[in-house]
Amino acid sequence: MRDNTLFKFGITFFTGLFAISGLAVAQVDEIIVSAQKRETALVDTPVSVAVITSRDLELTEANDLSELQFSVPSVKFTQNQNALNNTVFIRGFGNGTNNPGIEPSVSIVVDGVSRTRNQSALNDLITIEQVEVIRGPQSTLFGRSSSAGVINIKTKLPEDEFGGKVSLTGGNDSHKKISGTLTGPLSDSTSFRLSASKNERDGYLTNTLTGSDVNNRDRYAIRGQILSDLSDELTMRIIADYDSLDEVCCGIAQINSGLVDGALLQAGILTARPPVGTHSGRFGANFDPSSKAEGRGVSAQFDLDLGSTTFTSITSYRENDFEASADVDFLPADILIESVDYGFETFTQEFQLKSDDSGDVRWLIGGSYLDEDIVNDRSVLFRDTAGIRNVVNTLLAIQGAPNITTVAGLVGTGAIQQVAALPSATQAAAGFANPAVPGTGLFVDANNDPVGAIGALTHPAFAPTLAGIVAGFTGTSVADSWFVAGQGIQGTDFDVNTETLQLYGQLDWDVTENLTIDFSAAYIDDKKTVVSNVSIIDNFSTVPVVLNPATAALTAIQFFPQFPNYPNASEDGVFESSDVTTSTKLIYSLDDNTNLYVSYSTGFKPISVSVSTDPAMYAGQTFDPSRYYAEPEEVTLYEFGIKKQLDNGYINVTAFSQSIENFQSNNFAGTGFNLANAEEQKNIGIELDSMIFFSENFFSTLAVQYIDAEFVEHTFGTCDRTRSGDPTDDCAPGERFRDISGTTPASVPDLSFSLTGNYRFDVSETTDGLFRLEYFHEAEHQATDTVSKAIAPRSVDMINAALNFTNRDNGFSVTLWGRNINDDEFIQTAFNVPGSDAQAAYPAPGAIYGLTVAKEF
Repeated sequence: MRDNTLFKFGITFFTGLFAISGLAVAQVDEIIVSAQKRETALVDTPVSVAVITSRDLELTEANDLSELQFSVPSVKFTQNQNALNNTVFIRGFGNGTNNPGIEPSVSIVVDGVSRTRNQSALNDLITIEQVEVIRGPQSTLFGRSSSAGVINIKTKLPEDEFGGKVSLTGGNDSHKKISGTLTGPLSDSTSFRLSASKNERDGYLTNTLTGSDVNNRDRYAIRGQILSDLSDELTMRIIADYDSLDEVCCGIAQINSGLVDGALLQAGILTARPPVGTHSGRFGANFDPSSKAEGRGVSAQFDLDLGSTTFTSITSYRENDFEASADVDFLPADILIESVDYGFETFTQEFQLKSDDSGDVRWLIGGSYLDEDIVNDRSVLFRDTAGIRNVVNTLLAIQGAPNITTVAGLVGTGAIQQVAALPSATQAAAGFANPAVPGTGLFVDANNDPVGAIGALTHPAFAPTLAGIVAGFTGTSVADSWFVAGQGIQGTDFDVNTETLQLYGQLDWDVTENLTIDFSAAYIDDKKTVVSNVSIIDNFSTVPVVLNPATAALTAIQFFPQFPNYPNASEDGVFESSDVTTSTKLIYSLDDNTNLYVSYSTGFKPISVSVSTDPAMYAGQTFDPSRYYAEPEEVTLYEFGIKKQLDNGYINVTAFSQSIENFQSNNFAGTGFNLANAEEQKNIGIELDSMIFFSENFFSTLAVQYIDAEFVEHTFGTCDRTRSGDPTDDCAPGERFRDISGTTPASVPDLSFSLTGNYRFDVSETTDGLFRLEYFHEAEHQATDTVSKAIAPRSVDMINAALNFTNRDNGFSVTLWGRNINDDEFIQTAFNVPGSDAQAAYPAPGAIYGLTVAKEF
């Protein structure tokens, strides 16, 4: 209620302020965007767009895209297990993390080229001209992976006069950054730009077992451009870039301490309980998490002026490599280690022909082709036999189940019962003598000695026969073959090739002087070919305990069930999907500075295929290939907007109803991820973006998003496989999914906003000053679908500030800046700890502040 009141007050107050827009104050430059693949004024663009300028980035010290979320409420980034494992949301829709086979719903475009994976776009931002956040489905013009929206980044062009800028930054946590750009002519028709940055910072978490700082920054990037007029009609722009990252990331914060921790402490496996507290700044891992990445790419854009039309060709090639390792039991016990080696190569080609802006009709047609190869190899291994067995026995005790040895006997009894149920002749043929003697069970053939249930499993005479009955039986003792160091996922070796073809067109028709119709359509065809060579050794996970209600709860400790390789008997490894998307907009101009629009748009994201070994079913269950991929997303958007350009600012208001059918969900279930489709997620909301000068010296911006989000139907919500006792998880043992229809999706606050005040002042005749204060609010909400809000809520109340002095004559500037100067404590996301009944979170950094000195020439 409080947030609703605040929202209503903010809208009323700020809208009322625009009633004084006729005051003779500072003139505001017109904002130009390319949200429709042609340059248009923001007020004339019938799409909901938020714009972040290079000046905004400098004053907020936003080093990468994830830091934009505190200036644009409709955008959200959540940090996960490693430095580049982020989920990007727009309007509460987002996915594409923790599984390279899942494409993101938000497309990141840099200078006209789509970065098909978030990992290739999350390094430091250098020489940025402008960032546009385009909300809602943009599949018609921007293709696949834009079913929720687009983040469109434009970098600064080379210039034909020598110039540049160098900046040095120092701050708390030993923060050091140097960046620079140099531009100038190579000839009368050719110019260049070279930009680079190096960014270092100590971590804000401490690993109590190694003493290391964790969640640090250590990355650099370099980018070169050539811009050339090859003739009066033909222009060429070549861009090459390289970036590298080598960081200790990502640490966690344990929210609570469970029964498992206490039992391990009592057993001597732990010497101390893990540090507890979402913002204690400490956690315990046997070794430091590691993230290493390299990216390189090149693109070539040619623009040919044909008079009344322009032909454009954009060709790109990109490679990215990523390695990570982590202690994924998230306990101070040496139990599990995960290693990831992931890379992709992407080739894209786009052709476009568009008319000029004159006349009553404007049009654009084009086509694009993508060819991408992804290689993903991952291993997760037991590190210590005693450690993992103690964890398992503790989990069994918590559930009232017997220990591993007794479980082995029960499994043996089950195996003998299977044998006893066979016809006598079949038993004899299988190697069992005297199978029909009443009351005496199985006998050893040579001596006719009776053997009990556990003995039947341990007696070598029965090993070959029982191995064929009880999958996982590997020696003279079943219990000794379970949970052994070195077992687990030995390797995955996935190879995914994707080919996507898109054909699109757009038509703008000025029906009258005030009314314009905008129609666009696209055909998208996507084909994925998956080949894998997965190797898993986890003997206990091959036992079909799920088939017996008395043992079904044991699925909680079946960490690594078998995974079907591609191709297999049910799937040839080829997944194809296609769709036609459209967008229809009616734009009515009230005057030269005011436009209303109403639109209906559809979006599409192709099939996603799991290239992680996280299972969809347990041993003994009927194989269902549909659980290993997610059907395409189909998006429907209704939107109404009003855009007003003022002499002293602007105000844009948008109301929308956006739904995604078959929303691709990939949620952590305590020991693995579940890939599934939510039948329908629907978000209804309103957005406001505004800026107003109240005087020549003072201006303010306000960006607001209010959303009512709901899973209209989601019968495949993720169950917690660790049986952690979360009261919202009502699944029976062995179940993987639950019906969460009617609930609010996680990571979607109902209210978020950013408010800034900016005061410009003169220090001297040659020196200007600017003070900027920003407040960002995000209402409390559930951080992740598998941990309740009661256990792991997220809310943000952050204050950022900057004080800048710039000398117009010599180009020197000094900026004192701070992010989260009030040291607000909040989490990014949360999860159930594997092999435990506890929960943990990825905490956000606290206060960051520093001083930047720059020289422009």
